[in-house]
This record gives sequence, C-alpha cells and structure tokens, in this order.
Amino acid sequence: MNHGLENASTRSILTRIAGLPDEVVKLGENEQPCVFRSRVFPPVEWNEQEICEQLNIVLPVELKQFWMYASEVRIETLEEGNCMRSGIYISSPLDVLEFHHRKISEEFPERYTDGDLIIGERVGDLMLFVVRCKQNLKDFGTVLLSNPIDQRKDWQVVGKTVTEFLANCLSGKV
Repeated sequence: MNHGLENASTRSILTRIAGLPDEVVKLGENEQPCVFRSRVFPPVEWNEQEICEQLNIVLPVELKQFWMYASEVRIETLEEGNCMRSGIYISSPLDVLEFHHRKISEEFPERYTDGDLIIGERVGDLMLFVVRCKQNLKDFGTVLLSNPIDQRKDWQVVGKTVTEFLANCLSGKV
C-alpha cells in the first residue's frame, strides 16, 4: 500500500496525514469511547541556528521543509483488541532539543553519535526516530529507527529522507 507517495512532497504527505479520519472505538456497552486522532500542528517560528549550534549539526533541507509546514505530527493508531494508543510522534522544532536530550538521558548515551538528532518516537514502545545531521557523511538526512534492544548497526533505516520517512509512516511501513 503506497497511497501514491513515491514522489510526494512533504507538504502533500502532511495534508494526507491531516486528512486521516478519527477512529472511535467503544469496547463495551457502558465504556467511554476511545478516540484516535492523527494531527498535524501548524508551523511555528523557530531558531535553526540554536539547534545546529547546540548539537553541532546541519539540518537536512527536508527536515527544515517539514518544520516549515508543520510544527509537530501525531499519528495515533489502535492496537487490536484494546484501547491502547500506539502510533508516531514527531517533535516540534521548539521542543526538539529538550526532547533529544531527555531521550538520550533516559537511554544509553553511548548509543548515539555526533550528528544524531532524535526527532520523535513510536508511541507504545521505546523506539526513537533519529535523523542523521552530519553533512559530510553519506547517511546525511537518513532517518533511523533506534531500537533499545538492537545494536546501532542493526537499526532500521525508515527513510532515506524525512519526506520518505513521512510517506512510510502514512503507508504503515514504520
């Protein structure tokens, strides 16, 4: 299922995510319904230089484009048989430094290297989305899925670019 996203732009993918219908699930007669909602939050003014200087990185063009069209994204999905939330969260540029540092301190800092920027997480498990932001390396702009039980060399590439990553999120490949 690719939803026609092979050459889609960041903006068109965000439009599709914003248009996803809410899922309302009621497990029992007297239970409150669970609402699962995917949201694209409007862009905000942010300071690229602050992020780059603090982490000694260069932001890939597609990540900057993403933050030009949306401040953050939440894609909520339902786990079969219960009202457990799972899905994808991508941080706002205003919160990304705090999010990045908090996630590294909760995990093993030695797992991350120069040029890593943690931009989000898979809700419901401990996996994080890491964008490679070291411009002189061949993996610049790649989005990795950091799994706490895997060694770094085994982390999955979930997008060669941020746009491809977003398309993969939309099509359920992440």
